[in-house]
Amino acid sequence: MCVLLIGWNTAVDELAKALKRYGRGCEVRTFVFYDYGQGAYKNLNISSLHRLPKNKLESLINRLRMCWVMFKNIWKFDILHFNGESFVWFGLDLILWKLMGKKIIMHYHGTSLRDDWLRVRNYNFIVKLCVDKFVVSTPDLLKYCKEAEYIPNTLVVE
Repeated sequence: MCVLLIGWNTAVDELAKALKRYGRGCEVRTFVFYDYGQGAYKNLNISSLHRLPKNKLESLINRLRMCWVMFKNIWKFDILHFNGESFVWFGLDLILWKLMGKKIIMHYHGTSLRDDWLRVRNYNFIVKLCVDKFVVSTPDLLKYCKEAEYIPNTLVVE
């Protein structure tokens, strides 16, 4: 089993390290230059995605480019673990991943559920239909996603 963790925060990095400790194949992918010093990230190097989009059309084009890059790289992964949102608004890309036979985990960390507009965009009937497992990082998010399992984020104390 090979897990693809798609995310932008240290929680993803810590989850990757934990999965590796338990002998699970796991890779982290990010589309931005965030590196929290852990070295688990592999940047997929889409240069135009490293800056904020100028308008909604550019944002949509960037997200579609992310889907294309993922489509070319996704074959070796059994499980896709998204953090807060998928690549295309309203989870439309999840349909493709599901048709490819991928198991999908959606892990919410806060704003993607607490904010009314983001909740409509990131937790709708398409997402509910395609996602196999929902996870939330704080217990208050369970009121927005009742079928989720609460798993707190890890905290590294050194």
